[in-house]
Amino acid sequence: MTVFGIIVATLLIVALAALLPALLRAQPDPNPLAQNIVLRDIRIAELQRDVADHVIDQRDLVAAEDEIARALLEESDPSELTTAGRGKATGRWFLVAVVACVVPAISLTTYFNLGTPQLANGVAAIDPSAEPPIDQATVDAMVAQLEQRLVEHPDSAEGWLLLGRTYMALGRFDEAVPALARARELVGDTPQLLLQYADALAMADGGRIGDEVRALVSRVLELEPENVAALWLAGLGAAEAGERKQALDYLRQAQAISARNGTPKAEVEAAIRELEAVTDPAPDPTNATAAAITVTVGIEASLLARITSQDTLFVFARGQDQQGPPLAVLKTQADNLPRDIVLDDSMSMAPMFKLKAGDMVTVTARISKSGTPQATTGDLEATSKPFVIGERQTIELVINNVVE
Repeated sequence: MTVFGIIVATLLIVALAALLPALLRAQPDPNPLAQNIVLRDIRIAELQRDVADHVIDQRDLVAAEDEIARALLEESDPSELTTAGRGKATGRWFLVAVVACVVPAISLTTYFNLGTPQLANGVAAIDPSAEPPIDQATVDAMVAQLEQRLVEHPDSAEGWLLLGRTYMALGRFDEAVPALARARELVGDTPQLLLQYADALAMADGGRIGDEVRALVSRVLELEPENVAALWLAGLGAAEAGERKQALDYLRQAQAISARNGTPKAEVEAAIRELEAVTDPAPDPTNATAAAITVTVGIEASLLARITSQDTLFVFARGQDQQGPPLAVLKTQADNLPRDIVLDDSMSMAPMFKLKAGDMVTVTARISKSGTPQATTGDLEATSKPFVIGERQTIELVINNVVE
């Protein structure tokens, strides 16, 4: 507060120093005597012009001057000049005193009532209750309100699109699909809407890119041949269907467009490298056993009470520093723990992302509250340390962490 006070005092002194000269400067005297003298001078000047114009002569001028002087003495009190000057000086000093006292008082009062005085001591204190976090009940109420609005206005394309996006954000993919399908009926085929619809269909199917998703992506590419997101999904869909050459074509197009736009996509480049490394897309039966991982999933006793019948268990393997889909993923009910789960090549999401002997991987077990593999607040999970496939066929995971 000391620094703040010094700053305020300095600013007030500077302001007063700027005002004082104007307040103390001598002003024209408005008393009657001074006014009469001015009028006398004006009248005499007029008479002198009349003499010059031969309207009157010199004797008339002298007589008029004597008459003006007598009138001035009769109408004015010579003491008024001194009294008025002294009163005006007193008034100016009184005004200076008022400015010096009232202005700082008004300024400080206004600041402490309307300003932020906490800043005088540093950063103003933040009221934690100013922006309360949105809880699940509030979210559910907002979604219910939007659903009710669409019951009343079923032809609102914006409403259906917003509802579909909301469901996607909440991980409610099965509900997002019909909402986005209805938005498509009302809006027609627009690239962004088609991609969101395709994404919802894929996520509702566990992340797999089926024929319906591929058809939507193909329609996007008809409308926007250089849409990088559509090329990426088309590449993944082709790879999942075993169409390696077609997948590489899509992904290389996406890579070239991204590079040209100055936004290279690391996941596209990783997928291309994986596909280029695949020389024989057919499964290798001699490597099937080596590429399987047995995971024993348990849970810490203190967290058992957090599991409900609606929870979903995801177990997935991911390459160390890998970008893109997991190498293998299993989705099942979160019950009967501890239990053994086997991850193998049949659980891969794309041919270029498979379990291979000699790869360094990590395995994660996650109990999802939202039903989606993405981690959300309240989920329970555990992740193994990196290990080499083939050197270690069985690992144990004890779920002991709550996602914040």
